[in-house]
Amino acid sequence: MCLAVPGRVVSIDTGVDPLDRMGMVDFGGVTRRIALGLIEDAQPGDDVLVHAGMAIERVQRWEAEEVWDLLRRWEDGDGTDEG
Repeated sequence: MCLAVPGRVVSIDTGVDPLDRMGMVDFGGVTRRIALGLIEDAQPGDDVLVHAGMAIERVQRWEAEEVWDLLRRWEDGDGTDEG
């Protein structure tokens, strides 16, 4: 099973090759260095979907917040899956 998690771009490292762009992404208080090469025009403040250390898609802020809300509910044992 694969899981992609939304995060907010905090900063971007400047480099020569846009495919090698890296940046810091915040995942609800945990910040990680993430590859941003697939989203060439990503900017600080953008919400992105991250899989295996690589940002794969830009998402809307409301989508990211909805996913984080579901993850918090699941962590608290208040998820909707009863099966």
